[in-house]
Amino acid sequence: MHFFSSDHGVLIRAVRPGDTLESIRAMMPGLQEVQGEQYALVDGHGFSVLLKDGKAYAVRIKFQWDESLDLLVHEASIWFSVPDDAIWNPAFPDDSSGFWEFSDTLITITLLEGEASVSVASEGSISI
Repeated sequence: MHFFSSDHGVLIRAVRPGDTLESIRAMMPGLQEVQGEQYALVDGHGFSVLLKDGKAYAVRIKFQWDESLDLLVHEASIWFSVPDDAIWNPAFPDDSSGFWEFSDTLITITLLEGEASVSVASEGSISI
């Protein structure tokens, strides 16, 4: 099965930066609170919502990915409808991650030793 069609792939599009804690809890009552460097709601299986002042500022998924970073970037660009004129910015020097920034959206992707992390954040959703 393709990852982005899995439950987490759907959830990362369902929960958006700027959503309130209350609306996230109503949609996904099984998420657990975690307080560390960041306050988050997590499912224990790689899905997390980072919160500040009662609002989501980023949504992150972590999952196993046995394909290339290039394929992950390509598939994420389709899944998140990244505009054609958005520029992929690789993180040098190791090229294991990068990001798109367009409108007020930031999408970051990292692939290290078969574990992928995809995060969506919005500058307009909250001041950090």
